[in-house]
Amino acid sequence: MSKREYKLFLKDILENIELIKEFTSNINSLEDLENSKLILFAVLKALENIGEAAKNIPSEIKEKYPYFCKEISGLRDIIVHHYWGVDIEIIWDVIENELDELENLTKKVLENEQ
Repeated sequence: MSKREYKLFLKDILENIELIKEFTSNINSLEDLENSKLILFAVLKALENIGEAAKNIPSEIKEKYPYFCKEISGLRDIIVHHYWGVDIEIIWDVIENELDELENLTKKVLENEQ
């Protein structure tokens, strides 16, 4: 476990979510993402950063908010350790359907744990 304050990791998550939104602001479909290798790699790196930050959240916080870290940490492991098997459809689904929820939950954790 890092000696860095865990709230800084929460802020890292929010910053990387914003980066993904910025990177994909002109991406309108899975096909666009597949055809934009530079953007895809940037998104994968930001998701890796989010997963790494999530792994550094203390267990007592993870227990209070179980959805918060589990899935994103698993995605990070796939990106890092099984990069050849990354399913771009899953990445697109995360961008389209999961990021806002993760952002809202991260903000909620930050607010509740003041």
